[in-house]
Amino acid sequence: MNRRYWSWKHKPGTRGGGQAMDFVRWAIRENSALFQYEYGIQEYGRQVTMHWKKAARISVGDVIFLRGDSQIFAYGIVTAPRQNGDVVLNMNKIIHSNSHNGYDSAHYKGIIRFDDSSCFYEALDGEENWGQRVDVQSWRCFSGRGINAQAMDLYIDQDQFTAILEMKPEEGERIIEQLETMFMNKLTKQLKINHNIILHGAPGTGKTFLAKNLIARELILGKTDETLMSDRDKAKLEGQIGFVQFHPSYDYTDFVEGLRPVSKNGQIGFERRNGIFKEFCKKAIENQNDDFVFIIDEINRGDISKIFGELFFSIDPSYRGKAGVVQTQYQNLIDPNNPDPFKDGFYVPDNVYIIGTMNDIDRSVEALDFAMRRRFAFHEISAEESQSMLTEKAFKAVSEENGNKAFAACEEIKERMNRLNDEIVKVGLSRDYQIGTAYFLKYALYAGTNDPFGLLWENHLVGLLREYLRGSGDEEEKMKQLEEAYGYNK
Repeated sequence: MNRRYWSWKHKPGTRGGGQAMDFVRWAIRENSALFQYEYGIQEYGRQVTMHWKKAARISVGDVIFLRGDSQIFAYGIVTAPRQNGDVVLNMNKIIHSNSHNGYDSAHYKGIIRFDDSSCFYEALDGEENWGQRVDVQSWRCFSGRGINAQAMDLYIDQDQFTAILEMKPEEGERIIEQLETMFMNKLTKQLKINHNIILHGAPGTGKTFLAKNLIARELILGKTDETLMSDRDKAKLEGQIGFVQFHPSYDYTDFVEGLRPVSKNGQIGFERRNGIFKEFCKKAIENQNDDFVFIIDEINRGDISKIFGELFFSIDPSYRGKAGVVQTQYQNLIDPNNPDPFKDGFYVPDNVYIIGTMNDIDRSVEALDFAMRRRFAFHEISAEESQSMLTEKAFKAVSEENGNKAFAACEEIKERMNRLNDEIVKVGLSRDYQIGTAYFLKYALYAGTNDPFGLLWENHLVGLLREYLRGSGDEEEKMKQLEEAYGYNK
């Protein structure tokens, strides 16, 4: 693919970073780039003409960078630039026209966006910009964080436009790889490198939440903030994230393939059907330019050998793609004339990534099959690390009414949580029994009462702790220690 490069330039000095960030958020949400330049009354025509010419050189498949002030926020692959046959509108006619939603031509305030041959106006108080709009497939933006452009090997600036535009594709790929490394969350990097990871730790540490709302989103879209997601982005997530929860009765026929009863002409028979994972891989093969994430919740609660079967070989990162093709148990039932991509054998595509989650106390990590351990990278999510989930948005998800009050008590919640978890280890339980943030988010249910911490203890914590201590000896004495550490007053 012939890729060329562009940077959006917000001229600093009049509006500050806040307005630049507003534009960045708009562009990311709309999957569009607005190539713009702040102009003076005497020079606007020359600058706009220059940007028209630059925008006209962009082609489908080019890569453009989204910048605000001196920071790079994202990059995207162009899907719809301005077409060569578009009408180039006369700038003086646009400026002096009164047909653009009450545009005040005397002050030259606002943004004119050009989408193909149409022109429309969007008011931004105090801002003076003209520009050319180009659509991108999806911005690769990581939680809205920007990075300093000067931190890159090549400083991307307006003055270097020609060098960037004519850059060799391999040099551009190197810069993109550098950007991804600088932006990407460490867990997403780990998945990108290994293809398979397992998040493990104590109960309630948000492992499933991290898998779905951080790692999968970031790998697929390059962004995790819902406010930056367009409807198209949300549709991509729905189509490219698979989810299943293992349990003791789950087996190979559910996961890979098996015989299912069917009714034909009043007769009951059996037909080979793909399982959820094989069907997911089929969709990934049909969309090889996109990344797909398959999440297996409670992965250690199923019989791994029984569920995966011969897939132990093909999920190995070293044998992804056709190099890892295997003959499944029902391979002989696939019609060779069928357009099924797996008619010659099943394999896991390179663009499929697998995340497993597990609670260490359900079954120790060591109890997992060693063959499985070799194929997955393991990352522990500690109870303390899970405290990043204590956000106002998370509390409001539990109780919209009391979310603000709960968030205001966040520091005390952390203190009590840390004291309790430290005491859990002191009474003879391991770190695997520490209590994660998901339990403490329930504080929001009681934030409007006279004793929210007491109700949290009585309704959600004490029963779990008594179960932990069952049969350990001196249960009542240990419970008193835990009560004191938490600060529970009867």
